[in-house]
Formats: sequence, C-alpha cells, structure tokens
Amino acid sequence: MAIVVDKYRGTQTYSLVYCRLLNAARKKESVPYEEIGQIMGLEAHLGMAKEIGQLLGEINEDEHNNGRPMLSAVAVEPTTRMPGEGFFQFAKELSKFDGETEEDKREFWRDEIQRVYEIW
Repeated sequence: MAIVVDKYRGTQTYSLVYCRLLNAARKKESVPYEEIGQIMGLEAHLGMAKEIGQLLGEINEDEHNNGRPMLSAVAVEPTTRMPGEGFFQFAKELSKFDGETEEDKREFWRDEIQRVYEIW
C-alpha cells in the first residue's frame, strides 16, 4: 500500500537524487538537504523542505517496499548532521520507529544509517 503520492517517481529528478544518495551511502558519507534541493533545481524558499521531503518519502517508500533500509538516512540537516523530523515521522508511518525522545531518534538513525551503509 502506498503511503506517499507519486510526484517524482519515474522522473529524472528522482533518479538524480537517488543516485546521489546511493553514492553517498557507498562512500559512507552524508548529503546535506541543501545539496538535494540544488539537484532538484529548487531555489531556497519556504516550500523547498516540503518538496525535498516529498521526494525523499517516495525514495524511502520504494526502498522499504524492496526490503531495504531508508536510504534518506544519509540526507542530513547541516546544523545537527542528522535527518530532519520528517525522516522520523515517515519511519513511524512505516512502523520502523516508535520512539519519542531525541535519544530515541539518534539511536534509530545511527542503526538505520549503519544498515544503509552495510547494504550499499
């Protein structure tokens, strides 16, 4: 069952961002959200986060449906060097995470990004 409505699936934008995330995972690196926005051709504006979240949600859902961890674990905010709140909310929708505290989030993310690094 789809959680995320298709907007970017099957587009060049989806493929470019997916490849960047995959490349970062293979190198055990992270990708700042700002870079993802640039790949998407977005100007810095209030709606940018929503569009990035939409695309990352589609990617995460596809990865989940294929038995893989959330690839967007490598996408991070520049200040915290961790994913944003949308990452954890979506993990809850996928029934992968049920924590509430910042420590719960940090622990889940560390485990998930390790799974991403291991699979790629």
